Amino acid sequence: MGAAGLAPIVRACPGLRPQAAPVIQELIAQLEAAGVRVLSARACSQVGVVVTAHVTVWCYRRLLHWRWNGQDLSWPSADPPGAARRLVQIIHGGPGLSEAVHEG
Repeated sequence: MGAAGLAPIVRACPGLRPQAAPVIQELIAQLEAAGVRVLSARACSQVGVVVTAHVTVWCYRRLLHWRWNGQDLSWPSADPPGAARRLVQIIHGGPGLSEAVHEG
């Protein structure tokens, strides 16, 4: 029960809802294959985190989140290779540094 004595509302979200651990494992593999050193990583079924020297990436099941140059950026967790490509680009100063998918 919530603070006001009401049960919280749980809504089903459409689309693929991957668990965080396999998403984190794939992201690590993609980053390391591109030469990005992963310093630390942790994951459970719903939340995961990958830490590099340049950026920390959080996975909340449907989305990967990171902060770069003061901007919060998001990428679908169903696409770890795409997220890794974007992260490698921003880490190495490529074009479109702050472009990512924002889900609202």
